[in-house]
Amino acid sequence: MSGQYLLYYLSSHPNETWLDSLKQHFVVVVRASVDSFPATRDGKAPDLIICESENVDNTYDNLKACKQRFDQLDVILVADRLDLHDRLNMFTLGCEDCIESNLHPEELIARVQKLVFNRVANQQLKSQVEMATEAAYQAMSSTSDLGVNIQFFLDSADCQNFDELGLRAFQSFQSYGLKCSLQFRGRYETKNMEAHGMAKEMETQILSELKSAGRYFDFGSRSVMNYNQVSVLVKNMPVNNPERYGQIKDNVFSLLQGIDTRIKALDNLKTIHREQQVIMLLVGRISSVLNDIDKSYMSVVRSGGEVVDDMAEAIQRMINYMGLNESQEQQLEKVVGEAIERQQQLFREGLKVDSNFSDLISELSGLMESSGSMDSERIISLMHKYVD
Repeated sequence: MSGQYLLYYLSSHPNETWLDSLKQHFVVVVRASVDSFPATRDGKAPDLIICESENVDNTYDNLKACKQRFDQLDVILVADRLDLHDRLNMFTLGCEDCIESNLHPEELIARVQKLVFNRVANQQLKSQVEMATEAAYQAMSSTSDLGVNIQFFLDSADCQNFDELGLRAFQSFQSYGLKCSLQFRGRYETKNMEAHGMAKEMETQILSELKSAGRYFDFGSRSVMNYNQVSVLVKNMPVNNPERYGQIKDNVFSLLQGIDTRIKALDNLKTIHREQQVIMLLVGRISSVLNDIDKSYMSVVRSGGEVVDDMAEAIQRMINYMGLNESQEQQLEKVVGEAIERQQQLFREGLKVDSNFSDLISELSGLMESSGSMDSERIISLMHKYVD
């Protein structure tokens, strides 16, 4: 233990026996006045002061001077004939122990070592408490950051466009105390935003240039963070607080992952909406074409019937001038009658086809709901009905 701890010995006439014993265990500096002690010795502050006085009045004055000069240090008073009142006053002023001048050196060493060890233990305990407090603050900060991210994830699920998503993201960034610029790169549009909703040209150029520069690109107190379809420019990173700097990077990056997921979802919703619009246009066009075909088909069937009827009437008129015998006339009339019958049969079948066409056209028209969206269940049912 010799040389490990520094002890100041305040005395105008130090006890030589004590001094010899103390030097075997401590680095000892002896002075006659408090002001003559150095603040440190070889860069080391003292661990304990032994304050020896000739009378009670000097004891009070020396103790006050020691506590004023070395407020955090333990003090051992050496004084004889101190009554209980004096001892209580000494303890009140900050004295750790009171001993008499005839104390055996071994007991003195034991008392001094005990105080030094208690001081070291207190310092270690204080350091541990500070570390625990710091860890608790960090845990509280991390918990708060986690809550911000979870709230964003919950809110982002209701966002229906990039403007709403950007607003939610800026609310989260403000919870971190960050000033940011955002860029969303969707399938159909690229959105650049500031907290007020508008875009700034310089920030837009920076984000566009650095979107492929890796996950992090730091310059000064600014940092660009990229993840797939989203980039953020943070303008006030805490460069003087490395620990918070790292926490912000980790937490903001998780926010970017959530934003990217919602961007993909919005792109998919927009794709589905566009596909629905295309299908709606196709169904409307098909319905119109089928309606035209139905009208043309019935017109052709009627025209065909009229042609057959006109031909039959013409043949009937011509039979009288053709010089046919009765058997030939009957045979010709039979052929004409069969042709008329087949034509009428085709007409009846055409009516059935027209009825099916009319049903199909009616059902296609009914697929469009009053809101302008498609009834997918009715489409599937219609496909099974006519395809099968």
